[in-house]
Amino acid sequence: MVQGNRNFVISWAMAEYLKLSPLPGAAKKLLLALIYFQENEREAWPTAEVYNGEWCWRYEGPGLQTHFATLDMFYDLGFAPSSKNSRFLNVPVEALITQTGLFDELKWHGGERRCLTWKFSGKAAVIMSDRERYALMHPEDIDACSAELDVPLLVQIYLTHKMKWPQFQLLHPDPMFLQEAHPGLLAAVGCSNVEVPDTRRYKAKLKKALEKWAKVKGYSFFVVFQQEGSRPGCTGINIRIRHSDTMWNDDQLGKQHPRDKLMVVRPEEKPAVRSETDVLMSEF
Repeated sequence: MVQGNRNFVISWAMAEYLKLSPLPGAAKKLLLALIYFQENEREAWPTAEVYNGEWCWRYEGPGLQTHFATLDMFYDLGFAPSSKNSRFLNVPVEALITQTGLFDELKWHGGERRCLTWKFSGKAAVIMSDRERYALMHPEDIDACSAELDVPLLVQIYLTHKMKWPQFQLLHPDPMFLQEAHPGLLAAVGCSNVEVPDTRRYKAKLKKALEKWAKVKGYSFFVVFQQEGSRPGCTGINIRIRHSDTMWNDDQLGKQHPRDKLMVVRPEEKPAVRSETDVLMSEF
């Protein structure tokens, strides 16, 4: 059972980081869990502000401290509940240490390796500090994150699902984020496009991940595979979300460039035969 605060916050910048970072899926899940644990600590995160034209942040308390999490805390969030040791965290811990710069400290405490200590870095503070726009997350959803695209999709869904016309770009930075974010924040996030070397395989993984979140959330997803430029190939993916409180109409959801392809994933769909969506996916 998940203990502590019922919900936790992911900043807009951290949502972009989790979407665009080349980290493996298991490392993104671990990062999400550590952010949740941090939200339960007294100092939490700093507040961002601009002072004399420079972007900076301030702490209301003592600043970021070192904390620890036991293996049982990870089991409660759905990490390898049948495991008897910490091996399931070895690869994601190493990835967070070597690839992110988000931690001043991330290591095992004691020879039995049943406690993981962490201290988030100034870079992490920068990314998490500006919360004018944010995703309000539910810790129990971390349990469902088991594949490469689960975390990026989950945070984008929570970031946008309360909008009247919710949608997001999956392979590129949010254009509004690029326009509004301070240069220091853009540098911390690292706003490069996601590289997709095998488009067909990526689409299959995306469809499977969206089917999971459609079932969990009860939402429908309208996925536009964009094809721009001088030669065939997917150059972008725009995902529109539809549920009872959104204001999309059928014409809007079906509108795209003649070159683009549409895939629809609904919570009730369990296709046993080749569907129109499958045909569209096979045409790339």
